Amino acid sequence: MARIMVGIDYHDHIYDKNSVLPDTYLEIVDRYNKACLQSGFQYLWSNLFLKDGSIVFTTGTSTSKDVKKGDYAMFFDVHSDPNAFDEVKKTNKITFSTFVNKWGEGRMVLIPWTDSKGRTYVFGASVAMDELNDRIESSSQKTLLLFVFLLLVAGMIVHWLTKAITKPIKIIDSMTQSIASGNFETRLEPVRGCYELESLAKSINQMSMTILKRDNDLLTEKKN
Repeated sequence: MARIMVGIDYHDHIYDKNSVLPDTYLEIVDRYNKACLQSGFQYLWSNLFLKDGSIVFTTGTSTSKDVKKGDYAMFFDVHSDPNAFDEVKKTNKITFSTFVNKWGEGRMVLIPWTDSKGRTYVFGASVAMDELNDRIESSSQKTLLLFVFLLLVAGMIVHWLTKAITKPIKIIDSMTQSIASGNFETRLEPVRGCYELESLAKSINQMSMTILKRDNDLLTEKKN
């Protein structure tokens, strides 16, 4: 994104500190300031690796995001923390790291490119650590609330399932005890539950009716 904002051949035309006019550079900084405010970045910038080993700024962002305050790296200023580029220089791949320097504290990404002269340059973007920590804390709180909510829902479901299963079992158990004590006229009301429990209740009712019928038949035979 930052590369496209200045043009993909921007670094091809940089030779020395006079390659970019001051007004043009100010326009770039102002553009980056606005992009940071809109996107939530801490800084957007680019650096060119010179043959003498120094690393210079080729674009930058104001700390205050107000170009009029002059709190940004000037064009071709030498970067004061060259060690921050060791990994990207070694691998020439996108790298992520944390920095603490005069520009503040943040988490940054460096994206390397090569210009038409074979020089390496990088575009960087960073997020302030305090903002990042706030986002992590907010995300953690949301995750915790979601976990508690799901736990409560799961508890309610378990309670409902337990009640739905144990209630018909208790009813069936009460009837079997009544039948066992000789009260064969006991009848179960229709039991609501799984198929097995409903079938069991019907079977117990049928058994009770069969036993009662046999008892009545035996009494009738005795009287005759």
